[in-house]
Amino acid sequence: MTMKKRITVAGSVLLPVGRKTIEPVSIRKVLIMDEVREKFRIRLFVTEMIAFCALGLLVTGVFNHIHGFSPLTTARHAWMAAHNVLGLLFVFFSIWHVALNRRMFWNHIKKALRGGSIACRETLLVGVILLLAMLSVSHAFLL
Repeated sequence: MTMKKRITVAGSVLLPVGRKTIEPVSIRKVLIMDEVREKFRIRLFVTEMIAFCALGLLVTGVFNHIHGFSPLTTARHAWMAAHNVLGLLFVFFSIWHVALNRRMFWNHIKKALRGGSIACRETLLVGVILLLAMLSVSHAFLL
């Protein structure tokens, strides 16, 4: 259900009904109608959780890097704990996101298996960025 819009004119409350008519209603009826909300959008919730977890992982990762060689203080432990919790939430909501969008995901896989090209510019750009990220991390193993 979508939430109906209220129109207030000179203290009286009017609700749009149909296309042209406006029906006056009591304040009590308007308050009851305000309690009727839209359906909870689970895909939006999951996507926003992924985005906020990713931002949190970025911030906590930077602070973990800054405090990396300091002794184990309460602050360092808090940043590590926050990073671990956000990482678990990110993985959980990412799996949930794939489950919610499995039909589109499988269509994408089927198209690739049939020989259709899925390597668009965006996919190639993601590949280049991931390759550069792996190369920048690999320097630790070359020493």
